[in-house]
This record gives sequence, structure tokens and C-alpha cells, in this order.
Amino acid sequence: MRRFSLFFVVLLVAFSGFAQEGEATTTAPVKLGADHYYSIGNFKKCIDICYSDLDKDYRNMDAYSYLCWGYLGLNDYKSALDNAKKALSIKPNEPRMLEVAGEACYFMGNYLESLSFFERYVSAVNIDIYNIRYYRIRYNVVYYFMGEIFLQFKEYNNAITAFSTAIWDNNGSYKGQTDKWKDRLSFAKQMAEFKE
Repeated sequence: MRRFSLFFVVLLVAFSGFAQEGEATTTAPVKLGADHYYSIGNFKKCIDICYSDLDKDYRNMDAYSYLCWGYLGLNDYKSALDNAKKALSIKPNEPRMLEVAGEACYFMGNYLESLSFFERYVSAVNIDIYNIRYYRIRYNVVYYFMGEIFLQFKEYNNAITAFSTAIWDNNGSYKGQTDKWKDRLSFAKQMAEFKE
């Protein structure tokens, strides 16, 4: 019995060594995509991968999304806007591109154009019931930006509505921002009372 156990253990160890050796030689290296490089903050590599993906399929909205987000990460708002507009020429109501275009315009100081893109984003997200959870991830941030734009235009009641929506619709992704948004809401309320 003892010999059988010892033989079985030796046999098991021998075959496990072959199995591990075989696995190591047949495992292909994992190709990391734009999403990986974006998530670790390597925006230039993300952008390079996106251009490569777009060379293969110029209608790839995921590639356009990461491309534009990469440019936003580099604070290259003009390139983000140019590529978002290119994507919107292919798919006019793509929510991710509308949001990117609005954000790029906001940071470039083009508030009226930014507001137009953000309004289109809100409409597109509310219409697309199949993907509403996917696209609404930035919904509250869009309303925050809209609130800031309305403050610039001195439209305080619209700013109150936008900031309130940003706070109310916070899906938990932006908990750290909620206090700032509440402060901006309070400011808008004070300015609205002062204006009256």
C-alpha cells in the first residue's frame, strides 16, 4: 500500500510538471487595449491604439470614445472636439461623443456650443432606453457643467435646476464631487435671490 501511495505521488508530481510546462509554452501574450491604457493614465498609448483600431474600422465608436477621452486626459481639447465631431458625422446621436464634445467646448470657453452638445446628450440618453444605464454614467457631470454654464450666463434658476439634477442623479461615481456641487447650488440660489 505504501509503495502504491508513493508511486501515485511521484506520478502526480511528474504529470503536473508537464502540464505546467505545456501551459507556459501555449499561452499567448495578452493584448492590452485602449481601455487598459486609459485606465492607468497612459493616454498617449491609448490614443495610438485607437488610431490603429480606427484604421481597421473607421466606424468603431468605442475607439472614438477612448481616443477622445485620451485627448481630454491630455487636456488637448481641440483634438478631442475634432475627433468627436468626426465620430458624430458617422453617428450623429452617439451619447459618448456628444458628452466629449460638450466637455471639450466647455474647457475651451465655448459655452454656447458646449450647452448645445450637452442638451443633445441629455436627449440622446433619455431616448436610448436599451443603453440608458450605460450612457447615464456621466449624466450628473453633464448637468454640473450645464449648471456652471448657466452661472456664466447669469441664468440662476436654470443653474439651480442643473445643479439639483446633478446632485439628485449622482450614481455614486462622483461622491467626492457632491459637496462641491452643493456649494455651487447654494451659490446659484443666493444669486437668484439677490437678482430678485
